[in-house]
Amino acid sequence: LVNKILGILLIPFVFILAFSKRDIMDVAVTVSYIVIGLLLMYRYFISYSAVTRDLKVNPFHFFLYILSFEVLPLLFICKSLILYINRTL
Repeated sequence: LVNKILGILLIPFVFILAFSKRDIMDVAVTVSYIVIGLLLMYRYFISYSAVTRDLKVNPFHFFLYILSFEVLPLLFICKSLILYINRTL
């Protein structure tokens, strides 16, 4: 549900990026990053509260889970794409 809300909230930023000047574009990108960060933190906060309701989970272990299953695969994919693109150019 958070991803759907995020997609709807980012539609105006796409129009701003497409049809505005450079100064406004910089502000729109910054605000969109803030909105994305806040909604992702909200999603993880809600999921942490749901998990701790059923299981006893330490916040540090939940943080390690988020890093290992959410962030680390994205970093590997980005790194491999960068290496592939640099090799083909």
